[in-house]
Amino acid sequence: MFGILWALRKKRLAPGTLAWLYLVLAGLMRFIVEFWRINPHIGFGLSEAQVISLFLIGLGFALLVLRPNQLPS
Repeated sequence: MFGILWALRKKRLAPGTLAWLYLVLAGLMRFIVEFWRINPHIGFGLSEAQVISLFLIGLGFALLVLRPNQLPS
């Protein structure tokens, strides 16, 4: 995750792009890690942390899509 964000840091991206991309990547990584942890399942075979991770992934994607496409000048 660090490598991806570090590689994109100098590209001309719209404001907030790296922050929203971080939300998506952090949520995705946490979701995957939770399969190895032993936590109680709350529904659909997912733990609470996985449900929160799915929310963060969805929020990050939504903000990436809905952000203004203004490039920094």
